Amino acid sequence: MKSEFEKHGKKNDGEIMDQPKAEAIVARLLSNADGLRYGSVSVTAKVHEGRVVGLMYSTTENTKETEDEENRTEKTGSTV
Repeated sequence: MKSEFEKHGKKNDGEIMDQPKAEAIVARLLSNADGLRYGSVSVTAKVHEGRVVGLMYSTTENTKETEDEENRTEKTGSTV
């Protein structure tokens, strides 16, 4: 079976998204999510002419102070 590049006579010198690469991306996302209680993890793949030319991983954690922490801060007059 010919790839899209072979069908159209284009040469692919870059990295293609194959099964091992996709599994590595998923493993990295799972690693980033490990220990995350509330938030999100994501990956953005930059593609140029059918090749993956860049990957960017992002992890965002949402946190909220508990009422006890807020009350202690108010009593001591501290600001966060």
